[in-house]
Amino acid sequence: LPKKTEEIEIECSVAQVGEFSEKLLLKTDLSDKLVYVNVVGQGEEAILDVNNIDDVNFGICPVFEISTHTIQVCNKGKFPLRYEIHVAFPIRVSPQAGLILSNDVTELLLTWLPSGAYELRSSVKIKTNVGTKEIMVRGKSVQPDLVVRPTRIDFGVCGIQAEYKRTLVLQNR
Repeated sequence: LPKKTEEIEIECSVAQVGEFSEKLLLKTDLSDKLVYVNVVGQGEEAILDVNNIDDVNFGICPVFEISTHTIQVCNKGKFPLRYEIHVAFPIRVSPQAGLILSNDVTELLLTWLPSGAYELRSSVKIKTNVGTKEIMVRGKSVQPDLVVRPTRIDFGVCGIQAEYKRTLVLQNR
């Protein structure tokens, strides 16, 4: 019909990194005229880089004291990297989800608050639009081990209204 407009939706699925170019041929049964439309684009992907970190060791941590560790996550690709963090208690991670743009870096803060003396064996999974990276998390929480020296303080014979001092040493092994 005269003055009628029709919209055609074109979808694209890119299978590899690099430029792509196609010619789209439009033809109708009402006209012998052929119309070509050039379809071009660039396929890119996100590339997750955590600086070859496969494990995090909190080391020895006192009970009821917060310990932290930072991991840098980089997108070395040219496509945005979406991520979501999956972690088991008692480890906490922030932020738990986000988007890292091309050639950008974000920092993940791991936090551990030991509630008793034990060996920590856990993992952090970074799930992204290009796969999953698992990082093992280790640590050891310990109770204070106090040594008191000396175990006896002798002031001997003391004069009235005189001040006397002795030193008591507390050492946490």
